[in-house]
Amino acid sequence: MSIKWIGHVWERSPYKGEKLLIHLALADFANDEGYCFPSQKTLAKKARCTDTYVRLVIKEMVKSGFVEQVERGNGRGNSSAYVLKGVTTKEALVNEPLEKGGTTEAERSKSTTSLTIYKNRKEPSIYAEEFETFWKAYPRKVGKGIARNAFLKIREQGSAAPPLDILLKAVELYKRSVTDAKYFCHPTTWLRQERWNDELEVEPIKETTNREEDVKYSSSINLAGAYALIGHTEEHLVDSLSHRPTDEINAALRFFRERKGIRTPTKEA
Repeated sequence: MSIKWIGHVWERSPYKGEKLLIHLALADFANDEGYCFPSQKTLAKKARCTDTYVRLVIKEMVKSGFVEQVERGNGRGNSSAYVLKGVTTKEALVNEPLEKGGTTEAERSKSTTSLTIYKNRKEPSIYAEEFETFWKAYPRKVGKGIARNAFLKIREQGSAAPPLDILLKAVELYKRSVTDAKYFCHPTTWLRQERWNDELEVEPIKETTNREEDVKYSSSINLAGAYALIGHTEEHLVDSLSHRPTDEINAALRFFRERKGIRTPTKEA
């Protein structure tokens, strides 16, 4: 995001309505040199319009000189790249710097690699950390690379993207709604289908009834709750608690099974 370009578009863009929203959306994705590469679908969501309308408006902006298309997407998930240009009247003055320390055409020519560096930069670390949290919570760990791409594409939507806590709550409900682990869909599918919007019917989580065990074995029971949340198995839990007394292991197993919604009796430690 470039505050400089957003302010410039607010003050000087000749557009109104949805066209102005598209112009602002481009500025929202731009760096200080004016480079940006949002997908047309993302711009359409920002401007509350169709992809087709976005294409028409960008073509008009390019023709008018307000935007330059410096790299064309190949239609296989790679977005086109644009560079915004300064505006003083309804004609763009290509060589005019922005009032607040803008960039001229001459200055841009000195940074021919800026776009490549900008496009190849790593996603903000917060998004990477959010994905790792999601990955740990999701019950079926298949195709981490494409799942990460799907997750980052959702986060690219900015304010339109669901918060991380909503995704995690939806994953927890999803885990409780599936009775057999083999029916969990791939995380990429779950993300692309926006499954966090599913309306699922699940039974309320049962609370352990033995409060004395809660206090006496609190550390092991807390561990059992965490293991149930992130999708570990009973074997993992028993192995982690192998140094604990049998009563404590059994108490943790009972809590683990309650959290997982396991109704069939299994052999205790």
